[in-house]
Amino acid sequence: MIDIRRNGERGMTLVEMMLALLVFSFVMGATLAFLKAQSRGFALGSERVSMYQNTRYILNEMEKDLRTAGAGTTDAQPQLIYASTTVIAVNANYWTNTAGDVFAVYYNPDAPDSAVLALTQAQRYTLPGTSFAYPDTSYLVSGLNSGAETIIFYFVLDTTTARADDYLLYRKVNVSAPEVVARNILQTGTTPFLQYYRQVTPLGSPAAIVLHAAASLPLNVSPCLPTEITTLSPSFTPPARISSASGSWIDFWITRLSGRAP
Repeated sequence: MIDIRRNGERGMTLVEMMLALLVFSFVMGATLAFLKAQSRGFALGSERVSMYQNTRYILNEMEKDLRTAGAGTTDAQPQLIYASTTVIAVNANYWTNTAGDVFAVYYNPDAPDSAVLALTQAQRYTLPGTSFAYPDTSYLVSGLNSGAETIIFYFVLDTTTARADDYLLYRKVNVSAPEVVARNILQTGTTPFLQYYRQVTPLGSPAAIVLHAAASLPLNVSPCLPTEITTLSPSFTPPARISSASGSWIDFWITRLSGRAP
């Protein structure tokens, strides 16, 4: 038996030292495991907060824009332009960069000129994520272009991740470059991202709000000129289907940052 002494006092034996080291290793192991669990829990909590913030931001962005649909539009200018399960496009005088436009919802002196007025017929282009071109005519008020611009939200697959079901949400105003609203968006099972409600009033029954059937989508404005609306020419198709949309519903999941390509 080895007896370790110091200054004439009885020291620890080798067995006692080994037992002390064994107890210390158990204590350190438990401490490190606890710290690792705490670190994992903190990271998970941060990711969950980020997901909640991402979700809240999507809902706030879409709500504040879509709630202004129809604001400041001319009589002939449609409020809702296109509605599908992944794309929604509206006209609204959302903002202006001149103090003289009192019909705009917001004033932003830094807003680009290309994003504060309605699209003209010369700017007609195919809306992103669709095969639908808009507009067919210019919307004028006393010879001046309408102040209601076109705002589009659309979902597209994110090709920068390893997942095949990961989507991006974009926001686009007129012909300006689209901006990313959010990433890491998943569909809720087979439920589409966007659904639309309409009001029906059966004969002899009270009005009811029902969903537009998936087979009826997409909804879009009928190509027509303002003169066709006033004269009811044979070429005019009443936009009853898209005008019947009285509300929209958005459904999605937000996932954590994972599988993103470098």
